[in-house]
Amino acid sequence: MMAQSTESVNDQCTLERIFDERFGFAERERLMDMFRDNWIQQRDWDLIESFGFNVVRLPFIWNLIEDEHNPMTLRSDAWQYLDEAIQQAELRGIYVILDLHGAIGAQGWEHHSGCANKNLYWSTPEYQARTEWLWRQIAGRYKDRAAVVAYGVLNEPWGTSEENLALEAIDLYHAIRSVDSETIVVLPGHAAGLDAYPKPEDTGQTNVAFEMHFYPGIFGWGEIGEAVHREWLDCGEDGKAGVCEWHKKLTQLNAAFLIGEFQPWTGLGQELGANITRETYDRYASYGWAATAWSYKLISSQGGQGNGTWGLVTNAPGDGLLAKADTWACADWDSELQNACGGARQSFTPNIQTTETYFLVVKFGSCCEGHLDVSLDNLSLIEESSGRELVVNGGFGSSSGWQSWHHTTAPNIEFANTTAELQPTGAIGAVLRMEGAKAVNGGIYQPITLTPDQGYQLSGVFKDNGSNNAWAEIYLVDRAPTNGEDVLAKSPFAPIDFSTAPLSDIEALFRAFGNTPYDVHQTVRHALTITADEKTVPIDNSTPQ
Repeated sequence: MMAQSTESVNDQCTLERIFDERFGFAERERLMDMFRDNWIQQRDWDLIESFGFNVVRLPFIWNLIEDEHNPMTLRSDAWQYLDEAIQQAELRGIYVILDLHGAIGAQGWEHHSGCANKNLYWSTPEYQARTEWLWRQIAGRYKDRAAVVAYGVLNEPWGTSEENLALEAIDLYHAIRSVDSETIVVLPGHAAGLDAYPKPEDTGQTNVAFEMHFYPGIFGWGEIGEAVHREWLDCGEDGKAGVCEWHKKLTQLNAAFLIGEFQPWTGLGQELGANITRETYDRYASYGWAATAWSYKLISSQGGQGNGTWGLVTNAPGDGLLAKADTWACADWDSELQNACGGARQSFTPNIQTTETYFLVVKFGSCCEGHLDVSLDNLSLIEESSGRELVVNGGFGSSSGWQSWHHTTAPNIEFANTTAELQPTGAIGAVLRMEGAKAVNGGIYQPITLTPDQGYQLSGVFKDNGSNNAWAEIYLVDRAPTNGEDVLAKSPFAPIDFSTAPLSDIEALFRAFGNTPYDVHQTVRHALTITADEKTVPIDNSTPQ
């Protein structure tokens, strides 16, 4: 979620352990508070409201509430962050679902429980008892808080059987009901479904909802694209699968339903991703289901919404990255640079105090047994006040003005290519083509002189010629590329080594989460806030079967 995952640090428990070993427990707690204080601020709540949402699913880990050194004892600051979130939600008329995302011992093998490869919750009665205790504390505090609409007792608890999950989840239901008789209790589905649960009314349970997470196109569920969402939302070829099948299941259980996580916009492009997101919300609402997408915010080292990241909000593109496309975001692209699907800038003003020399870099590459084949033409960088063109030979009729470089294996660089099928839309005459197989990464560059307080306009066209596992990027960097070194955008979110990074660097990273300029997924926000008759792509509004 914060662009820092590595092989050595890929979960919260590992990060906390490193902080403990390097700085001590008290300093670890200060750093985690610094992270939380900056990750979600008032501007984030304002943005959440601007999307028209009326409920948030608020994930938290057990040691936010329980003193990890004193079992079944509240931390002195136990309610600091939940109280603040609930208050911000109340101010905006938004409900809150409290989601125990990570239970003590970890309820699955995955990193999202907080501790990857652990899964000790199910084999440790003490951990189960402490989780029941934890929910009694939470329910006791928030049972009369109108904004707290539900308790999600365990997130994705897939480290046990369906039958055992149902038994333990119902135990958590009873722990909550011992202090709170009204607030909805959300019982989690297994990866295999809900079949192990009894009908709530048959066992005397009240105000119960079930929860599942649906990710068409992701995690082995087909491929990202309109087809997989259409099949899911339109109930498959026979009209009985997809959401219709789940509607039938919930009708039989006679219970409410929360789709606690889903991701309908990633990798689908701006307009299509927005329309499918709106259609998904509308279809779920037509059944009376609550739905909370994952996720509101995601940070990346490159920044930018591109073709749809996992965040409705992400950081703006890093300094130096002018345009990017890749085959993961939008294979077979053919576009202007200012519409590049992986991130783009049409205009910018550099943050410099004196006239300086920068380097305009064209970088193409591929990995993972992939193949690169990309064309580029009409590359231009105009100084807005004077109309002066800064790029020498942006038409690529020859190699004049350009120098080559490579990080790993150099791609084949071909100037003055006139093959018709390789011409990007809008190209004029000869184009630049780069191609290569497997692990190639490199390109061309030239010096560019930039002046303080001047705005600059980027343009050009580029085209993917059937590549796979490949990318195309345009950068502006402050030193000439060197063979053997990669070219990357300057970013406060470049991965750091938490095991060795100075404390000041860790603090700077955490502060950057709070002050980085955002790139908001504007087309999704527009799609979610317009009325039904304003939608550009109407959905099938027939009565659910």
